[in-house]
Amino acid sequence: MPFHTRPSQTAKASGFLLSVSRRNGVRSFAIGPFALFLIAIAAPLGLMASAGVLYWQVFRDDVLEALLRRQSDMHYAYEDRLAAMRAQVDRAVSRQLLDQRTIEGRVHDLLARQAQLESRSAMVTALAEQIGMTPEATSTIPQAAARTSEALSQTRPSASAIPHQETNEKPRPENLELRSGLDMPAPSPQADASPADTSATMRLGALAHGLERIEHEQVQAVTRIGSIARQKAARLRSVIVEAGLAPESLSPPKGEAMGGPFVPVKADPNGSTFEQELSRVSADYQTASRLTQVISTLPVRRPLPGRQEVTSGFGLRMDPFMGRMALHTGVDLREETGALVRATAAGKVVSAGWSGGYGNMVEIEHGNELSTRYGHLSSINVTEGQTIAAGDVLGRVGSTGRSTGSHLHYEVRVNGEPVDPARFLRASDKVAELN
Repeated sequence: MPFHTRPSQTAKASGFLLSVSRRNGVRSFAIGPFALFLIAIAAPLGLMASAGVLYWQVFRDDVLEALLRRQSDMHYAYEDRLAAMRAQVDRAVSRQLLDQRTIEGRVHDLLARQAQLESRSAMVTALAEQIGMTPEATSTIPQAAARTSEALSQTRPSASAIPHQETNEKPRPENLELRSGLDMPAPSPQADASPADTSATMRLGALAHGLERIEHEQVQAVTRIGSIARQKAARLRSVIVEAGLAPESLSPPKGEAMGGPFVPVKADPNGSTFEQELSRVSADYQTASRLTQVISTLPVRRPLPGRQEVTSGFGLRMDPFMGRMALHTGVDLREETGALVRATAAGKVVSAGWSGGYGNMVEIEHGNELSTRYGHLSSINVTEGQTIAAGDVLGRVGSTGRSTGSHLHYEVRVNGEPVDPARFLRASDKVAELN
C-alpha cells in the first residue's frame, strides 16, 4: 500500500497532505502545523526513550551496582562519623576523669601541706610563748591555716560532675537522614572543657598561694623569734655578769615532772626555707631558753618593794652590841615592821624558824651552789622543805634576834660562803627592765 505526501494546494504554508493508495482507490490525509509540531517533539523523545530502554537493557546491572555502591558509601560514612562522635565522647569522659584525679591529687597535696603548716604554727606559737613574745605576734598564722582548711574541704570535685559513660550503647539511626559524612557537623573541641574544672583549678591555685603566704609568715615569725632570742640572751647574760657569775658555768634547774621519747625537731640546714631558718635561730633560742631558766634560780630580785635604804653594808664593821670589829655577812635594809618579804629567786626552803642572832630566819637553796638568808623576821609564812617561786612571800619584816630596830638582814651565799649582796641588788634593776 504505497503512500506519498505533497503540499496542500489550498494552503501550502499550513501543512502537508498525506495520500495513501489502495486497490480500491487513493485516500488523502491533511497534516496541520500543530500536528507537525507534536511530531517534531515526540519523535526525539521517542528516540531518547528507546535509547534509554536499550541502555537499561544492556547496562542494567552496572547501574544497579553503582547505586548500591553509593548507598553503601553513604552508610559507611555515617558509621564512621558515629564512631568519631563516640570517640570524642570517650575522650571527654577520660579527660574529665583524669582532671578529677588531678584535682583530687592536688587537694590531697594541699591538705598534707596544710597539716604540716598547722603543726609548724603550733611549734612557732610555743616558741614565741617560751621566748616571751606576745600571743598576738603569731595568732594570725593558725587562723589563716584554719580558713585554708575550710576552703580546701569545699574544693573537692563531685563525682556527679563526671558524665556517665555508656560503652556498649550505640546511637540509634532511626529517623535520621542518611547523608554523606562530609555533610555531618564535626564535634567541637570546646565541648570537652568543663567550667567546674576550671573553677576548681583556679580555687586550688588561690589556696596554694594562701599556703605559701602562711609559710612565708611562719618563716618571718621564726626570724622574729630568733632576733628576740638573741636580744634576750644578751640581756640575761649581762644580768648574770653584773651579779659576778659566769653564765656558762650555771646550770638550769630541773623542770617539772615531764618525759617522753626524744624526738629531735627537723631543722635541716639544707631543707625547706622554714627548716633553714629554724636551724639558724635554734642556737640563739636554746641559749635564751637556758639563761631564762637559770635566771629564775639566781637571787637577782629585790626582797622588799621599791628602793630600800641600806643601813649597814656587807663587810667589816663595828658590831652594834659588842663595839668591836666584826664581819657583817649581809646587808641591812630599813623597812617598817610587817612589810612583806619576798624570795629573790626560786628554790627550796632549807630552814624556817629561830636561828640565834638571825632571830626568825628563812634560808633558801637555789641551785648552782647559791643560797639566800632572810633574818630578823617578825613572822614566817613558809615551812622547811617547801618549794617556792621567785616573788613568793616568805614572811614579814621585824626586829627579832640581835637587832637594834626594824629591818631585814639579807644574805647571799656562794658555795656556803657569804658574798656581797649589793651586786645582786644592782642586777635586780636590769631584771626589772627585762620584765
